[in-house]
Amino acid sequence: ILTLATAAAVTLTAAPPAHAQTCSGMHFPGQSVPAGNAPRSVAWGDLDGDGDLDLVTANAFGDDLSVLMNNGDGTFAVETRYAAGFLPMSLALGDLDGDGDLDLAVANYNSDSTSVLLNSGDGTFAAAASYAAGDGPIGLALGDLDGDGDLDMATANELGNDASVLLNSGDGTFAAPGSFAAGSFPQRVALGDVDGDGDLDLAVANIGSDNTSVLLNSGDGTFGAQTFYTAGDGPWDVALGDFDGDGDLDMAVTNFNSNDIGVLLNDGSGTFAAQALYAAGDGPAGVTLDDLDGDGHLDMVVANKNSADTSVLMNNGNGLFTPQTRYATGDGSVDVALGDLDGDGDLDLATANEVDNDLSVLRGIGDGTFAVEARYAVGANPLSVALGDLDGDGDLDIATANRNSDDASVLLNHGDGTFAIQTQYPTGSSSLSVALGDVDGDGDLDLVTANDGVEISIDDISVLLNNGDGTLTAPTFYDDEGIPSGLALGDLDDDGDLDIAVVNGISQDLTLMQGLGDGTFDYALVCPTGAFPVDIAIGDLGNNALPVIAVIDFNNNNLLTIINHTPDSCMFSATFATGAQPRGLAMGDLDGDGNLDIVVANNASDDASVLLGNGDYTFAPQTRYAAGDGPWSVALGDLDGDGDLDMAVSNELSSDVIMWLNNGDGTFSSRTRYAVGAGPASIALGDLNGDGALDMVVANAGNGDVSVLLNQCVESAPCPADFNGDGVVDFFDVLAF
Repeated sequence: ILTLATAAAVTLTAAPPAHAQTCSGMHFPGQSVPAGNAPRSVAWGDLDGDGDLDLVTANAFGDDLSVLMNNGDGTFAVETRYAAGFLPMSLALGDLDGDGDLDLAVANYNSDSTSVLLNSGDGTFAAAASYAAGDGPIGLALGDLDGDGDLDMATANELGNDASVLLNSGDGTFAAPGSFAAGSFPQRVALGDVDGDGDLDLAVANIGSDNTSVLLNSGDGTFGAQTFYTAGDGPWDVALGDFDGDGDLDMAVTNFNSNDIGVLLNDGSGTFAAQALYAAGDGPAGVTLDDLDGDGHLDMVVANKNSADTSVLMNNGNGLFTPQTRYATGDGSVDVALGDLDGDGDLDLATANEVDNDLSVLRGIGDGTFAVEARYAVGANPLSVALGDLDGDGDLDIATANRNSDDASVLLNHGDGTFAIQTQYPTGSSSLSVALGDVDGDGDLDLVTANDGVEISIDDISVLLNNGDGTLTAPTFYDDEGIPSGLALGDLDDDGDLDIAVVNGISQDLTLMQGLGDGTFDYALVCPTGAFPVDIAIGDLGNNALPVIAVIDFNNNNLLTIINHTPDSCMFSATFATGAQPRGLAMGDLDGDGNLDIVVANNASDDASVLLGNGDYTFAPQTRYAAGDGPWSVALGDLDGDGDLDMAVSNELSSDVIMWLNNGDGTFSSRTRYAVGAGPASIALGDLNGDGALDMVVANAGNGDVSVLLNQCVESAPCPADFNGDGVVDFFDVLAF
C-alpha cells in the first residue's frame, strides 16, 4: 500500500488558485463517537461554558451517563462516566439549581426514580441525587410546570400507566411526585403550551394503547384528565412544535410498529385534528424538531431503531412534510438530537445507537441535508487506492487495484470531489497494489500494479502508460522473480527517473527494477528481507544520497530499513519492533524535527505503531495507539490544517477509519472514528474538491467500491499543505510527506 510513490517525479495542483481557501479543523461525514453500554438517550448542551456543544448519553445497560466534551472542532474527548440509577432510559439537560450552568436529569426504569446531577460549572458533575418517580419511568422532560421560574421534571412511567410531575424547590431539589393517569405503557413525554394559556401542558405517547394523551395544566403544575388522540401502531415518542405557522403547538408522534410518523395539527384550543401519516424507516423511535434549512419552518428528524438509519422530513411551511430522506447511522438508532456541534452555523445531528454502543454524528450542510460518504463502484475486491491527476485538469483522480477482477479502476474527478463512472483496465492476475507516477517522463501520471496471481508467472508487475488524457495503454508485464505483496515507486538510483520496488511475501525478498526513463524497466536486484514482507515505502530517513526503503515484516512483527542499494547489494539497518502482524506503513515528519518518522498499522494487535526517526536510520521505541478491529492501511496528512501530520488507519474487520490528531510533537490525541464500507483495505488522502482541506478515499474490499469522504472546509489560516503560498495544495504534501 503506497504512501510515497510519485513525489520525486511530478508536482500537481488540486485546484486553480481562484478557488483556493484556507481551512482548519477536521470535518468528515459519518463520525462515530464511543459511548457507554446501550446508549438509549442523547442530548446536546454547553456543559463547560466554553461556547460549544457537548454530548451526554444515558446508557441503559451501564447504569450510568456518558459525558463527552467537545474539543471545539466537532470532535469529542474520551467520555467521562457518571453513575445513575438502574437502567437509565431518558435524559434531559437544564439549569435545575439556577446557577447558570446545565445540570443533568435522567429517568431510571428499574429503580423507579430520577437522578439529578448538578454541574460544578466546569462540565463535571456532583454525585447523583435520587428522587422517587412512578413505576418504570422511561421518558423524561424538563420545564417550568408551576410558573415559579425554575425547571420541574415530568416522567412517563411505562409500568404505572401514568405520568409523574416533580416540582423543583428552586435549588435543584425536588418535591415528591404527583401522579396523573396516561394511556397504556406510556413511553415518552413532551411539554408545551398547547392551549395557549401561558403554562406548559403534557403530551404522552402510549405504546400499548396506540394513542397519545394530552393533559392540560391547571397553572400550578397539576393537570386535568387526559384526552386521547389516535396514533399509529406502537407510538414511541412525541414532540410539540408549530408546524403550520398559525401560532399554536402541533404534535408529532413516531409509531414504532407501523413505521410511520403521525402529525396532528392543533386547532388553537389544545385539541388536535386526526393524524396525517408520513413514512419513516423501520422502527421509528426518537423524534426531534428544528429548522434545518433556515426557512423558518420546523422540520422533523427521526431515529429508526431497526433500520439503523435516520429519517429527515422537511416542512413545506403549511404543516405538510416532504417524503423522508434517510441517512445511515448506527445499529439500534433509538434517539436523536440536533445542534451546531462544529460552530459553522447549521444544525448537525447525533443519534444514540444502543446496539453499537456509540453515537453517530452527521454534519449539516445548512439546507436540510447532511454530509455523508459518497460511494463509487470499482472492480471486485479493491485492495489498494492511489490519488493523482491522471487527466491533467488540475484535480485528483482515483485509481484502485482490484484483486478479484484482475484489473485497475480509474475514476476521473469532475473537479468538485464527485467522480465519473469507473473505467476498468486489465492488469495482471490478482492485482493487489497500485502506484501512480510519471515513469516515461512525458509529464503525465502512469499506473503500475503489483499482481500476485501464481498461475501466470510473467505478469507480476504491470505498467500502463498514460495517453495524456487519463486513458491508459495496454499493460506491459514484468516478472519480479517472486509473488508480490506490496509496491512503491521512487528514484532509487538518483538518475532522475522512477524505479520500482516490490516486496514478495512468499519468497521473503525485495525486488528492485531500474527505470530507463521511457516507461520500460530492467531487472536490477533481489534483496532478502524478513519472513513475510507485506508493505513498502520509500523516503529519505537520514543523510543518505539515495532514498531509503522501509519494509514491514508480517510474521516477525518488525520494521526493517534498507539504507544502501546498489546493483550488487543491499545493506540493512537494524530491525525495529512493531505490533502484531504489521500490515501497512507510511512515512512523514511527525514531530517537526526534519527527520522522517514511520507509522505502522498492526492487523492482529488492533493498533498503530509510531516510530520517531533519529535521523541516522534508527528509531525511538514505538508508541502504540489503539485502532479499530483489524488495522490494514495507514495514511498521513494534515487533516485539521494546523501544520502537522495527522494519522488515519483503515480497519478491515470493523469497517471503519480511525483518525488521530497530532499534538505537534509526534504524539497523538483526539481519536475519532468514521464508518465506511465493508473491509476497508487501503486509504489515501488528498484535496479532492479544491477547498484546501484534505479529503479521504477508502477502498472497500468487501463492497467492491470506494468511499469518498469530503472534509468540510472551515475558513481559517493559510493551509500548510500550500508550500509556496499560491493557494493550491502541492502533491508532495498530499502524499503525506
